[in-house]
Parts: sequence; C-alpha cells; structure tokens
Amino acid sequence: MIGVADAEPRLPDLTDGGMGAGLRMVSELAADDDGDVSAEPVADHNGKVVLVRFRIPPWRTHPDSRELTQ
Repeated sequence: MIGVADAEPRLPDLTDGGMGAGLRMVSELAADDDGDVSAEPVADHNGKVVLVRFRIPPWRTHPDSRELTQ
C-alpha cells in the first residue's frame, strides 16, 4: 500500500469521469495488479490521504521467479 497526504480537505472524485489523468493512470496501474485507489480524511488535521493498494506479482520482486511463470 502507498499513501500520499496533502493539506486539501476536499476528497477527490474517484469515478472514471471525475479523476484527472494522473490519478486515473495510478488507478489503472493498481487495477492491473488487483488493486484499488481510495481516499480518506486525515484524522488529526485538515487534509486527506489517497491510498493505493495493489499486489506485487512475484516476478516483479524476485527476478528468477519470472522464468518459472513463463
């Protein structure tokens, strides 16, 4: 999981039509590896955190295992 925080309290529109190009690209990349994008307010101050969750395929973390999956 990767999180990015900022001081803007307004949560992003995570619909296909509401996302900008950058967030849409991150969302598509996460979806390629069974992940997703979400946003939530920061508990201790104004702002938000955008979270990206995804699985890292074994061949991306262990170069030798790529040969086993092909």
